[in-house]
Amino acid sequence: MWPRKLLFFITGLLLGWGVLRDLAPAAALANGLALTPPMGWNSWYAFGCKPTEELIQQQVHALIRLGLRGAGYDTVIVDDCWAADRDSQGHITANANFGSGIPVLAAYLHKNRFKLGLYSSRGMRTCMDFTGSEDYEALDAQTFADWGVDYVKYDNCPYTQDGIDIERRYKAMRDGILATGRPMIFSISMWEFQGWQPETGHLSRTMGDIQDTWASNLEHFLRNSAYAAYAHPGYWNDPDVLHLGGGMTTNEYRTTFSLWALSAAPLIISANLYGLPDGTLKILRDKDVIAIDQDPLGVQAVQIGNSGPGKTVWSKQLSTGEYAVGLLNEEDETSADISFDGGMLGLGSYEVRDVWAKRKMGTYSGVYTASVKPHGIVLLRITPR
Repeated sequence: MWPRKLLFFITGLLLGWGVLRDLAPAAALANGLALTPPMGWNSWYAFGCKPTEELIQQQVHALIRLGLRGAGYDTVIVDDCWAADRDSQGHITANANFGSGIPVLAAYLHKNRFKLGLYSSRGMRTCMDFTGSEDYEALDAQTFADWGVDYVKYDNCPYTQDGIDIERRYKAMRDGILATGRPMIFSISMWEFQGWQPETGHLSRTMGDIQDTWASNLEHFLRNSAYAAYAHPGYWNDPDVLHLGGGMTTNEYRTTFSLWALSAAPLIISANLYGLPDGTLKILRDKDVIAIDQDPLGVQAVQIGNSGPGKTVWSKQLSTGEYAVGLLNEEDETSADISFDGGMLGLGSYEVRDVWAKRKMGTYSGVYTASVKPHGIVLLRITPR
């Protein structure tokens, strides 16, 4: 006990001298934030490069009126294109679309029980050629803190192959955020997984930008699942936003939402909320599926079996001692019978509840089989008996 305390004391002194700067994050980032995957709304696929103060406020009203704030979507993220040039002291400024200033927007969000997320990028310019944070990481982090920002999305533009420099730039912003003393979630948008990310950010993208198609969403889920072992309270693998532009069927959106929940993925809506159909809103508000995503144990699902190619079984352990199990049919045209065997999880007798159907299916031992629609999923909650 005492040697460990002594080690922490000595480490703290060395950190003050900058000797162990790169060793600090693993412990320092475990700062009580993002203990469950973040939930919220992002401006990008709603308004592209034209976010404005008024549009953001309208979406806040929608989040409240449509019951999404009550369902847990509590972070509003202003993506690229908000920034202007730096002032004479080097501080980043907001452009005319945010004429009242970011602090006023932050106060408005906080008053309505939301957190403010703000975008920047590791280069001198962002992906859409606005002011980025390269060489200003500490100053920008302090500016964000002073403004009342709660969440920083940090992009990877301009893209280069210099992995060492990319890592250094992300860690510089992380260190800047930590130095402010303000609790700000750090979201790494680097488009691929690297081993240094779990000690650097609270969440990290594992692929490039998602498209509003079944093929893209399935690909992002499968790629994201390769890094399941890294997920834990305080760090989450991010398959990207819930892109809800009408490019998929209701069934495909339900499947995607289920897969994100099994993945313990951030649930970040990116769409104009006033244009979402009632069926999509019902999916986004489903408390039972959200509970699987937000389970405090923080486990990401892994594949535990299959009933043939493209007919897979996924399992996520829950803090209650139960399991969330997904029977996924990747096929394009035909329904498929997919089976879960309790032996996959070392279970004898177990109770099955269909999460979307909201009903208990009975108690089983051995195999449970369900018919699954094309591009569909049967999401189960398994209780050992």
